[in-house]
Amino acid sequence: MEIRIVLDKLFVLGRSCFSNVNIGMLLSLMVISVSLSAQESTISINGIITDYEDRPLEDVSVIIKGTSDGTQTDKNGFYEIGAKVADTLVFSHMGMHTKQVAIEGQMNRLNVQLFTNVQELDEVQVSKRKVRTQKDLLAEYPTNKNLIKTSRGILDKDRTSFSMRIIGGDQILPTGIDFLTSLRNHFPNMVIHRDTTPPIVYLWNPGSINNENPPPGAIFEVDGIIYEQPPTWLIPSEIDRIAVMKRNGAFKYGPQGAGGVIIINTKEQTRIDELGVERVYNNRGLVDSLTKESNKPTGYTPKVFDFIERFEEARSREKAWTIFIENKENHSDSPTYFFETSQYFLKRWQDETNAIAILEIAKQNFADNVAVRKAIAYFLEEMGQYGLALQHYLDILKLRSSAAQSNRDVANAQNKVGDYTKALLRYARYEKAVGLLDSVPFDPFGADLLISVETNNILRRRRQELDISENQINKELEVATTRVLLEWNLDDLEFEIQLTDPDDLFVLWNNYDKSTPEMEMAQKKGYSSKQLFLDDSLEGDWRLTLNYRYEENKVPAVMKVTTFLDYGLPTQKSESKVFRLYDLQSSFHLATIDTSGNKITY
Repeated sequence: MEIRIVLDKLFVLGRSCFSNVNIGMLLSLMVISVSLSAQESTISINGIITDYEDRPLEDVSVIIKGTSDGTQTDKNGFYEIGAKVADTLVFSHMGMHTKQVAIEGQMNRLNVQLFTNVQELDEVQVSKRKVRTQKDLLAEYPTNKNLIKTSRGILDKDRTSFSMRIIGGDQILPTGIDFLTSLRNHFPNMVIHRDTTPPIVYLWNPGSINNENPPPGAIFEVDGIIYEQPPTWLIPSEIDRIAVMKRNGAFKYGPQGAGGVIIINTKEQTRIDELGVERVYNNRGLVDSLTKESNKPTGYTPKVFDFIERFEEARSREKAWTIFIENKENHSDSPTYFFETSQYFLKRWQDETNAIAILEIAKQNFADNVAVRKAIAYFLEEMGQYGLALQHYLDILKLRSSAAQSNRDVANAQNKVGDYTKALLRYARYEKAVGLLDSVPFDPFGADLLISVETNNILRRRRQELDISENQINKELEVATTRVLLEWNLDDLEFEIQLTDPDDLFVLWNNYDKSTPEMEMAQKKGYSSKQLFLDDSLEGDWRLTLNYRYEENKVPAVMKVTTFLDYGLPTQKSESKVFRLYDLQSSFHLATIDTSGNKITY
């Protein structure tokens, strides 16, 4: 049973669930009934088994685990077998690693790739191999056809822990509608779905395709820039090298890489690289290493306002409160005054009661101001006052009922107070409403990826309460266990995030570039948040820095950064920090995340 079915059922239950019906029980009954009915029938499953170079494998044994029922592949790698939902198929072949795949839903097409089983030798001759830097790899790139430049640095096909195939641009012939036609000849399992505009590329056969909600296709990276749609404007003569990474390697790109990644290096970019400039290759092009070092931002330091200095004469909390009361009318139209005095009572006197009371006054003064209400909710969440924050998000939803962010914020807050069933219903209602009323459909692996990931996380962590099997969790949305979430209150805040990994390679992301369909759709839908996933295979310090600007506004910009450790696991934990961005333009260090010691420093 798919997660979508669970959410659809929740949506139908919507209005009646909150009175006398136990939502968890109803959801459990739905999952059980549908699962049992699906498991009772036998379905025909077929597919093609290939090796790591996509060559068909003959005589692969395909057995239903725990039984003697099975078959073998023919000379084209094709097999067909009857199995039930929840059965496990075991694929084995001489010299290959055995692979097991659980049958989920109405899975009719299942292609499998097997990899060589390398046995350990009794005696091994060990020779030292020089560790090559990115500078070494860049110099070696023109002659080493096993290298590909990516937004995560230059990768060597011979040294990666995952399967990756690289072909030269001279093998891409000018035939067909675009370069994809020629690329398809090198990857027999590739499917180009041209019933949509632009086309969708699948690196393995997806079976039947629903145009309204297609499965995730491959994303493209061209000279370090990520594209969700095929760059069909490229002509074969412009292409220097192409690499194709399937799921094992594409996890570095987060949930967007669920359908695999096609990396393209162009000849023009190669000519630039060969100029000999010592630079770091990243997803905004080539950024000077010298510029990077000279512009390292300082740490975050809150701005001190003149009205806060008046509180220095207070020798007690009571005196401080008197000063606040005497001056609040003079600053009744200034959100900054209430934000800063609330923080003053919280930090100076550890007085959460008065800090909350001040935010309550700000709520009354700026009841219909979404940016102010969001900021207040952020401050309350930082204090752990999730119930009070939820009330603000519910009010914002009334003011901006169609915005994706408003619906997501309510669902997220409901989950934080422990009401995960209402959270699932809110996510489901939004998805259903978008499908019925909005001209822009729900895109689970594109603009609406945030909601997809958070819905899947609830289902994962509440699996036992909801009586959902492991097979019903969407594995394509689980790519890493360290997640960073950025949320901001002002629509006109423009900023750039630099994420530097333990190897000192960095990627950049900004919220103002409208050139990508994902960003355009996210802003059109009303999102004001961004999630980043850190590569689990790189342990050490990850550094997050911010460079921002915005036009003068009576409402200051506020950003909430939440870091999740062990995301999706029973040990999941998170820590949030709210940053007040009072200068109209600035840059500073946001956080250091030590993934080796599971430590967050803001």
